[in-house]
Amino acid sequence: MKIIFRSDGGTETGWGHIYRSLAIVKMLHQDFDCVFVSAAPPVFLSKELKTIEVPLVILDKVAYPPIGNRQAGEEVPFDMDHLLSGTETVVLDGYWFGSKFQEAVKKKGCTLAYIDDLHEGMYHADLIFNQSPGITSDHYIAQAYTRFALGLGFAMLRPSFLKAAATGRLDKKDPSVFICFGGADPLHLTRRSLEAVSSQPGFEKIYCVTSIKDDAACEVIAKKDKRIQLLYQLDEEEMCAVMTACKFAVVPSSALLIEAIACGTEPVTCYYTQNQHDFHSAMLAAGIHSAGLVDENFAMQLELALQEVKNSSTSAVPALMKEISRSKENFIEQFNKLVK
Repeated sequence: MKIIFRSDGGTETGWGHIYRSLAIVKMLHQDFDCVFVSAAPPVFLSKELKTIEVPLVILDKVAYPPIGNRQAGEEVPFDMDHLLSGTETVVLDGYWFGSKFQEAVKKKGCTLAYIDDLHEGMYHADLIFNQSPGITSDHYIAQAYTRFALGLGFAMLRPSFLKAAATGRLDKKDPSVFICFGGADPLHLTRRSLEAVSSQPGFEKIYCVTSIKDDAACEVIAKKDKRIQLLYQLDEEEMCAVMTACKFAVVPSSALLIEAIACGTEPVTCYYTQNQHDFHSAMLAAGIHSAGLVDENFAMQLELALQEVKNSSTSAVPALMKEISRSKENFIEQFNKLVK
């Protein structure tokens, strides 16, 4: 049976959904017939899929609003009718593929899996994935037939990061720090974090993956601090290698946080959108250090959290790495059940 993955992304909405779906495709493509469908996809997606010989179907661009402007229940029109015969398994990843979109897939006769982190509204999927710890089926309004695959045992990470997680906790004596807030970064947290981190002594090196909006501002900061190395458009292996080399990380409560944990860093996280709230709370409960909700005091909160993580004598990371390392076998098991 064919598995069709649908996910979109861009500079306004970010690429997190595409990265998550791509990670699952890389776990499954050797065992299943996978196809990736995306509206106006980024160049990197085509390149990544070619390396694993997975077809990319390109749809017309969808007029997505910026992620901060999305209203609860807002969704995009169903645009996959011509692609579905009813025999496929469809995997949706995106906040705008709401109840009506899901119903349209099911009415075609397809099996439906949904990748989620909001548990918002009514779900019509046969299987729901949510990688956030602490989430249960009770958080969802779904169908009697819906099954759930929840927690960090279903971490949606690319192969390099799963391999890193499988190595266990790394002993890193070099106190370097990694900073990344993705490509969209509407609140300029890359620049704000770099300013806060560079104001503190004790970090050997500071590796900062800049956002599109903060390139120039970060370069100004880097010229004043020789510890700072600015990085651009890293591929999977490069990103994993830099994270693995660092003892600490400053990342949002998104897939970047799971990647940082998989690489054995001691992360400091934060959240700034509603869809990050539950994941942030769960990771805080699991023992991850946080600067909390981003506001005008973010720099001070980040500095305090960094001091806490540097002075801590315990770590939640090893146990979380172990759970993450099982993800590939767990996904294969769930999709084997789904396509039968």
